[in-house]
Amino acid sequence: MSKSRLESFSDDLFSIIITIMVLQLTIPATKDWSAIFNSQWLSALFAYTVSFVLITSFWVSHQNIVANLDTITPSILWANSVFLFLTSLVPIFTAWFGQFPDSSAAAIAYGTDYTLSILALYFVAGATVNKINDPKQRERLHHVNRGRLTLVGFGAATTALGAIWPPIAGIAVFTISSVWIARTIVISKRRR
Repeated sequence: MSKSRLESFSDDLFSIIITIMVLQLTIPATKDWSAIFNSQWLSALFAYTVSFVLITSFWVSHQNIVANLDTITPSILWANSVFLFLTSLVPIFTAWFGQFPDSSAAAIAYGTDYTLSILALYFVAGATVNKINDPKQRERLHHVNRGRLTLVGFGAATTALGAIWPPIAGIAVFTISSVWIARTIVISKRRR
């Protein structure tokens, strides 16, 4: 399989995931501002916003991983498929958590899917690292991948805390995704 086919398939799936999430937002029930400024609608909007940032950070990370590849192996395809499967579940858990932000079950499911998605992305990067010819790029990917393991640990801890205080799951996902995006921007500026 060519790299462009893997990129195309993955990009299409990321687009579909974001589309599904935005379609789950309901149109406000009345013409008044109170329809938007109620806790149920704001919870759904917050969950969507957090998940949009999450999916975007996954997409950027995925692009950075695949950009350095020349060939695609079966292990890369399978690792990528597991990552995309877990990522495709984000809209379901986003909607559930958005509708029930005080539910421990919804918070734990949301946090677990997010944490497992990061772990799967770690394995995608791990499967690709030995296929990169440039030693400098290979070391950079190793360094970035070690950072993902830190995020997995933080995600697991905050997911567990979701049993006690469910909103921590959304706050943690937003914080981790935002920090990851900021880190990516800083690193890319240093390389220029």
